[in-house]
Amino acid sequence: DEEEGEVVVSAPGKAILHGEHAVVYGKRAIAASVDLRCYLRLRPMSTPTVRLSVGDLSISAQWSVDEVQDLSSVCESEYGSDRSEVCESRLNDLSARVGADDGVKVLAAKTFLYLAAATYFKGRSQTSGLEVIVSSKLPFASGLGSSASYSVCLVTAFLLSSGQIKPLPSSQALDASGHEQVGRLGVSEGGSWLTKSFSSDHLELIRKWSFQGERIIHGTPSGIDNAVATFGGALEFCRSPSGDQIRTIDRPPILHVLLTNTKVPRSTKVLVAGVRAWLEEMPAVANPVMDAVDGIAQQCCRYWQELEGANGEERRRIFAQLGRLVDVNQSLLSCMGVSHPAIEAVCHISAGCGLHSKLTGAGGGGCVITFYTTEDSDSDQLAFAREKLDASGFDVYSTVLGGPGVTLHQRHA
Repeated sequence: DEEEGEVVVSAPGKAILHGEHAVVYGKRAIAASVDLRCYLRLRPMSTPTVRLSVGDLSISAQWSVDEVQDLSSVCESEYGSDRSEVCESRLNDLSARVGADDGVKVLAAKTFLYLAAATYFKGRSQTSGLEVIVSSKLPFASGLGSSASYSVCLVTAFLLSSGQIKPLPSSQALDASGHEQVGRLGVSEGGSWLTKSFSSDHLELIRKWSFQGERIIHGTPSGIDNAVATFGGALEFCRSPSGDQIRTIDRPPILHVLLTNTKVPRSTKVLVAGVRAWLEEMPAVANPVMDAVDGIAQQCCRYWQELEGANGEERRRIFAQLGRLVDVNQSLLSCMGVSHPAIEAVCHISAGCGLHSKLTGAGGGGCVITFYTTEDSDSDQLAFAREKLDASGFDVYSTVLGGPGVTLHQRHA
């Protein structure tokens, strides 16, 4: 039975609220999950074939089990290791099979092959193959962490299928949107589905391995994207030589946002390198900017704490200050050279409607996040902002931040 042993998982995208780019240099960042998710189905195959299908990227490729086993023999078995030259060379040769002229496809295939070799096939005399099918509601290269949710889904499926992690016994029903997405993976229809999470130790293992996938795609990622895709909710994240500091933010306010996709493609790797070059060229200018971004993240958390129990005039005052932080952060990101005319256009439209916006993610295009309160949700200003953004050719999503992290989806018996 081909469906015996199949695994279906999903992981959320993310929005960085404050701390882009500065987080690479040990400053705080605040991020939260978005309710747009990547879904993945892994099923064992009776044939010695390893298949990858990513419809959103038009990827349909396959390799032999022997090829991936051979790659596994030269892959590092520790998630903190750098890839050896031999591993890198074989990865490049195998991933070129999806079309050497398409960088996004090659990186997706390379991530898949590396994580399969390093987790699923490592130390196993596996002769049968597997098929992985991926479907995502996250726009690619837009600053919403699509690559991290992809890496987290891959790692989770590989670790589950190889028996290295197990889900917690408790479960809850999968919502209608989830049922629709699971259906796009080609599973047989009928029945209801449940979702399950994982222990903190297993989530930490998923986070560490998925960071290796992010390194393939982005070079020197901060680690915040895959942390949010793993844990969900809202997180404060800080990198340090002694290890990443990840703090779950307890009881964050309900955050309503518009996510506006400028549809301007960009490379996170190129933008991160540009900020690094600026920092090295003008440290006396750049370092205070990074410190200011860190201060914004700290101040935001303090305002969130003040919101608990606040009402009326005090609540409006705090939200006004939170909006001011958003405006200042966008100005600092512009100083770093990572804004774009399309981003500035979105910010200008929302500011004209009394709302506050900033880029989220690497910048240079991608997505812009606009904050609004529950009081704003039925306002003419919000409706007018959406109307103007739509008329400008942007894709606009209304969403709430802070949903669950990576989950397993099982058909209810």
